[in-house]
Amino acid sequence: MPENNQTLLYQDGINLNYAALPENIKAEVFSGANYEHIFSRHKNASFLLVRADFAVNEKTVRYLSSLKTIGLVSTGDDNIDQNFLKEKNIKFVSAKGANAQAVADYVKEALLYFWLKYPEKQNEPVGIIGYGNIGLKVGQFLERAKQPFFYYDPFLKNTGDVKNALKCPIVTFHVPLTFKESNHRHATENMLDENYFTDEPPYIIQTSRGRIWNKQFYEHCLFENKIWAQDVYYDEPPIKEWVLSANFSTPHIAGYSTNGKTGGALKVIKEILPGAAVKEIPKGEIFSLQRESDEFKNDSRHFEKRRLSFSLKKELNDFNAAERKFFFEKFSNLPQRILTACFNG
Repeated sequence: MPENNQTLLYQDGINLNYAALPENIKAEVFSGANYEHIFSRHKNASFLLVRADFAVNEKTVRYLSSLKTIGLVSTGDDNIDQNFLKEKNIKFVSAKGANAQAVADYVKEALLYFWLKYPEKQNEPVGIIGYGNIGLKVGQFLERAKQPFFYYDPFLKNTGDVKNALKCPIVTFHVPLTFKESNHRHATENMLDENYFTDEPPYIIQTSRGRIWNKQFYEHCLFENKIWAQDVYYDEPPIKEWVLSANFSTPHIAGYSTNGKTGGALKVIKEILPGAAVKEIPKGEIFSLQRESDEFKNDSRHFEKRRLSFSLKKELNDFNAAERKFFFEKFSNLPQRILTACFNG
């Protein structure tokens, strides 16, 4: 291959249809399950584009001796061995923050269903653990809706008290997965255990990482019907009992809007390939948490298939007038201030 030509290896499930790659870039797809075959054929590849379920470490990239840059199209980077990349002087780029609006929209809808079922809790506070890109957007929504809430984030100077957040009737988690073995100051691995909550666990919305759970406590919360909505699981693919035991269960697609998934991938591609251009991307389809949960519970065996074939959703801010009207009618039993606040950010 001529020196001016370079290869981009990208994982299946990453959509390149809306990217116009530079003429000297050849793109080759690989499967996470059988990556060795493609990697060994393209040892001189310069760029690697992966999803969150592909581990990047010395073992997996040992074939790629000319690797310059790795792009992660997801936000959480617990699948990336950062120390190894630094040792090899390999640049790392991620789509951090790209799916924040999509996940916040998911949480909004979960909260709307919660308030529909428990109208007496509409004026009670919501707890938010983790106040970064996603947690902040959820907090801003609650503030616009004039809904009380408490948040906690140990990395913020002016964070609230975690005890106040955990005493709320429903708590949503937005934390990265960080490991105790790495001596992380605020490791979240197995964070949610029987000692985390002083009192009986509240209802929980979980869209961050499945391994922040202690497995026994996770199953306890499922058995006690305390998991209101879950998009991630202690193990993935999850067993059927886990999927069926929560009020709402979805196959790890909370961030899968066109802006969040396709837009995030394009953001990374443009950064690792400066000559790349972006085509216009579609707005996506209207998402229904209830519908997606019902369908997944009826077909929980095909977790990965449902993820890969998921029709990317339209973010609430992209709804047209007719779609907003339908949304307001769907949740018409809730106060207008709450519904209006869903569309302002």
